[in-house]
Amino acid sequence: MLEVRSELSDSGYRLCIGRRRDGILRKRVSFEPILDWEKGLPELHPLTAAIIDELDYAKKLGRIDTQSRLLEFASAAELQNSDAALLNLLPPFPYQLDIQSRGTLNTPTFQIHYSVTQGGVRIPGTFSEGIFRSGERRFRLAGLLFSLLTRIDRLNAEASPEGKMEQFAALRLLLPEEATDRNVHTEDYLLRIRIAHVTAISLNQFQIRPTLQFSMP
Repeated sequence: MLEVRSELSDSGYRLCIGRRRDGILRKRVSFEPILDWEKGLPELHPLTAAIIDELDYAKKLGRIDTQSRLLEFASAAELQNSDAALLNLLPPFPYQLDIQSRGTLNTPTFQIHYSVTQGGVRIPGTFSEGIFRSGERRFRLAGLLFSLLTRIDRLNAEASPEGKMEQFAALRLLLPEEATDRNVHTEDYLLRIRIAHVTAISLNQFQIRPTLQFSMP
């Protein structure tokens, strides 16, 4: 039975279909890609084939050449971990993302910073689209984490107070209200900010005066 393997590219995962070859005593394993993607599909495991079929139907697989397809990071972020494992994507992010603010919301210098910790200990590493790298290890960013980081980066890139508030309105809707997601910890200040309606922001126990008026993007 054939399987799918992935390699990282600048914009996502390069997927190939091929056959795994076990070496002597299974100590060395090689992967032989087939030359025609379409011909390999019927020989995939039914669950893997179903995932590929769904991605293809949703037009989330781009053609690279006759033997490979491109799954962009944004599309890969939508996959469940079990489905991602069947495509041999990177393992899921296992740490905690700590989110903190810098500055005042209605100013052009307002920023949101994030770091990675495990058991209170900071984990060194770097973020890029869809990936966290720590030393030689790489992890897939998916689901809520991917959406949060995308929104935070957009907010930080905004230069005007109005632009930052618009981005924060979208970001605030994503921030977990309670500690239901072990991968995300948000400072209390950001969680106290409430979007009262689509054109105002208020603070629990505190009131911003004048009321900040803006329109959702």
